[in-house]
Amino acid sequence: MKLARKYLKVDDEMLTDNVKKVEFSPLMCFLYSKHDGFDVNEFLNSPLKTFSGEWDTLKTFDKEKFCVLLLCVIYNSTINETMFDVLNDFDKEEKRKLKVIFECCNLGRDTPRSAIKDKLNACVGTYCTKVDKEYKVIQDKMFDFLCDYFGKALIAPILKFSDDKLITECVQLESIQKAHDEFTITISSTDEQKYIDRVKMELKNGKIH
Repeated sequence: MKLARKYLKVDDEMLTDNVKKVEFSPLMCFLYSKHDGFDVNEFLNSPLKTFSGEWDTLKTFDKEKFCVLLLCVIYNSTINETMFDVLNDFDKEEKRKLKVIFECCNLGRDTPRSAIKDKLNACVGTYCTKVDKEYKVIQDKMFDFLCDYFGKALIAPILKFSDDKLITECVQLESIQKAHDEFTITISSTDEQKYIDRVKMELKNGKIH
């Protein structure tokens, strides 16, 4: 409660009622302090809905930041700083991958990697942490939120480019009607073939068994 009072300027009675409902309220209180435009009641009661509204806005007003959050999903929560090093000699396939991801976020295919790195650095403390050369999504629940949002908003690049562990651990076909975690990325019949094609490729490459 001391942490909540530090960051949230609301009366104690409302604060207690709300904080009790939130699974990881200390982190939510901290994140709320970084997002001044959020409504405290909506945020504490439904952080995913609040973040989703924020990310919808980024699609238009901060496409580079929107792209950074998508990359956090595609790279399974961990991004190495070296991928933004202009002296890093990317192979053609990796360059093409980034260009397609940029285009999916309505960015120019020639968007400089340095611009994306700047936005990634701006996300440190709110969406990410940084240790040495690695950026990592700040908390597992935040990564769940990102997977849920982008799994609905931009499933095609996730299925095509995501880390194989994300595909095997966080994605499931809707058609199999099997119990799954709340934030599992479920694939509709429309995108089922894309998922099957990706799994076949991973099997061929020996990455999943």
